[in-house]
Amino acid sequence: SRFLSVGEPRIEAPEGFEWTPLSSVARLESGHTPARKHPEYWDGDIPWIGIRDATANHGRTIYSTRERVTQAGVDNSSTRLLPANTVCLSRTASVGYVVTMGVPMCTSQDFVNWFCGPDLNHRYLSYVLRAEHDSMLRFAHGTTHQTIYFPEVKAFHVCLPDRRTQDGVAETLGALDDKIESNRRVVKTSWDLALAAWRQIAVAGSAKAPLDELVSLNPEEIRPGLPEEVISYVDIASVSARSIDALQELSWADAPSRARRCVADGDVIFSTVRPNRRSFALVLEPTPSTVVSTGFAVLRPTERLGPSALAAIVDAAEFADYLGSIAEGSAYPAVSASDIGDYSVRLPAVPLLAEFERSTMPIRLRAARSAAESISLAALRDALLPELLSGRLRVPEAEELVSDVV
Repeated sequence: SRFLSVGEPRIEAPEGFEWTPLSSVARLESGHTPARKHPEYWDGDIPWIGIRDATANHGRTIYSTRERVTQAGVDNSSTRLLPANTVCLSRTASVGYVVTMGVPMCTSQDFVNWFCGPDLNHRYLSYVLRAEHDSMLRFAHGTTHQTIYFPEVKAFHVCLPDRRTQDGVAETLGALDDKIESNRRVVKTSWDLALAAWRQIAVAGSAKAPLDELVSLNPEEIRPGLPEEVISYVDIASVSARSIDALQELSWADAPSRARRCVADGDVIFSTVRPNRRSFALVLEPTPSTVVSTGFAVLRPTERLGPSALAAIVDAAEFADYLGSIAEGSAYPAVSASDIGDYSVRLPAVPLLAEFERSTMPIRLRAARSAAESISLAALRDALLPELLSGRLRVPEAEELVSDVV
């Protein structure tokens, strides 16, 4: 299905829907970058959305940004301070990423932004743009850097139902996204608490040991099974700092050659490529068919170091700093499993380690279950999205499905 078009398409709109020029229901705004040579334009209190904010938060409403500008930066550039609920679409380099402003913000020129009028629900617009994420490049031009240019954006037509239906769709899908956001906060709080507790006992540690004396590194490889046998595959793109965000159900026939590492309950996986991105997770309650990419180092706890302490060690900023300092390669900096094994760990006394595991593993488990729930909620949302936007599924039917899980 297509829900967005440059110009009015020849496709007939479903019953109850109408192809509508986006410019007739939302105000189009652009962004700009204040001059970097003027330090007084930067490090202010006005959030400024750049590409990395969008790629890290696709589909989310954001309240803070990596960089901020000053009022002088706004006054002396073409950037505009836009109101909360403005929907932003990245149009250059990384094309098709969507975020919504939770508070007034500015954006770089890499975005086109819409502030919706009374006939368009801003969350509904966000869902339309997200549904078109993978096909957004068909609107882009350029060989080195793909870009969606303003003439195309100004000609966008969107397939819309009436406002009441838009509100129903946005509320139904939004209930899933709100629960995913709530789970994200649970994960963050749990890890923050555990890391703070670890820092308190680690400073008292007198013994030091390299990590490879405390854990088992890449303990198990797996050979592909029968072609039709299904695995739950985790690749590097599916893991962010502290959690597994997606699982791919694949047959061995379709699995990439990198699907070779086995994991067990309590293992920690850490991406050896671009270690500064901190793509890692504590694996709890995996299915027997879970397989991870060889792009991860698998660290298995031992009697000397439990899973929660191991997770806290790799969560600490010092660990990523150490790996970043020894990574090799400019385009794709990488480390080896032996580099990870060489990391020197300050060990608290055994009773303190035991108490740390006892007190923090329950919150680790809660975080892991919240993250796992979010994977299934996101799968349901992504299945409902095209059905609702095309009118094949009506809001009351979708509400029933969503109310069962939220």
